[in-house]
Amino acid sequence: MPSEVKSFVQICDLVLNNKFSCVLCISPNNEPDKAMLDLLNTIETNYKNIQFSVLQIEDIYAKSAAKQFGIKQLPCMMFFTAKSLEPIKTVIGYSPSQVHSVLKEVNEIEASELPNSKEMYTILCNFKKLMVFIKGIKEDPYCRFTKQLIALFDSIGVKDYGHYNIFENEQVRQGLKEFWDWPTYPQICINGNFVGGIDIINEMHSNGELIKELPSEVFQE
Repeated sequence: MPSEVKSFVQICDLVLNNKFSCVLCISPNNEPDKAMLDLLNTIETNYKNIQFSVLQIEDIYAKSAAKQFGIKQLPCMMFFTAKSLEPIKTVIGYSPSQVHSVLKEVNEIEASELPNSKEMYTILCNFKKLMVFIKGIKEDPYCRFTKQLIALFDSIGVKDYGHYNIFENEQVRQGLKEFWDWPTYPQICINGNFVGGIDIINEMHSNGELIKELPSEVFQE
């Protein structure tokens, strides 16, 4: 049986700790999704080099993860290498022939080494043009500083940004503090570069610098 992931952070953990991985996103009540899951269960034993997992789109964390990866139609199967959180291949809908075709392609890719901690943090920071490391998720923030940040983004029309819940991974939570030499959260990255925390973002917003620094992509759904 494939493993189960339940959030964006768990997908990141899966991808960055396996040379090849595959996430099947499904709604458990749809027949095409059930058929795709049956297909996955059948093929899993034939591809030992790929770590297969399932994301069931049910609760707020799973829905948030699907949104971050831009999933708009189910079932959806995403294939990854450990080099990036950008899928190398995506199969949308129930398409066994396409799945087998992609699996053959993945088998021909030369496996790279798993990223070390610094490489992993760099991959995480480059997931989106705007990437924030926060307590909770965008849809369910845990602390007032995270709530302030999300409210600020909403107020200026920021729509597309990545968000990583540091409560779900203690290694990343502590490691990013050392990586950026910044002791608190939220932590904000623009174009893969560390900008600072909530105070700096507020200051940038007050002097008009934030709007100028943000890429145009973040204002689009």
